[in-house]
Amino acid sequence: MADHTFCRLSLRTVMEDVRRNVAPEDIKKSWAYMYGTDSGEFHGPNEFYWVGGHHCKANTKAMGWSAYLNKIGIEGY
Repeated sequence: MADHTFCRLSLRTVMEDVRRNVAPEDIKKSWAYMYGTDSGEFHGPNEFYWVGGHHCKANTKAMGWSAYLNKIGIEGY
């Protein structure tokens, strides 16, 4: 079984900034999907869509939220 500790910690860290900058109802509507063994997609607020190859669903969410924060101009992303 793969160790997902880093992925979960990464998602937890990104979500701190998400909660500060994204409306709760938009967070609830977002979702991620994994297909195959290393590819996933993230669907966020305002029809934001991100796709890439990643380790697991938590990693896909972390990378998707990071890309969204970058898109809306949050410093550090």
